[in-house]
Amino acid sequence: MMAPNKWISSTKSLQRPLRLMDQCKSVMVTISHPSGQPNIHIYVHDMEVLSLEDKQIILVYLKVLCFLNFKHLCLVPISFLLM
Repeated sequence: MMAPNKWISSTKSLQRPLRLMDQCKSVMVTISHPSGQPNIHIYVHDMEVLSLEDKQIILVYLKVLCFLNFKHLCLVPISFLLM
């Protein structure tokens, strides 16, 4: 996997930086789909609050990263977890 993406095989997670809505700040996120759970978990590192706009832009990135169309993304429950 090429930088800035990092695959963490022990947790089967993808970690990478993403820009937030203001385009000035970026955050590290870890994306995983735990076995046996319907949700995709998006861990946002070093953030205490995540605005609705930031969540929406992260979902756009997720759609592009995973080659999902809007219909597929709406069918998958997403959990945002702040770390």
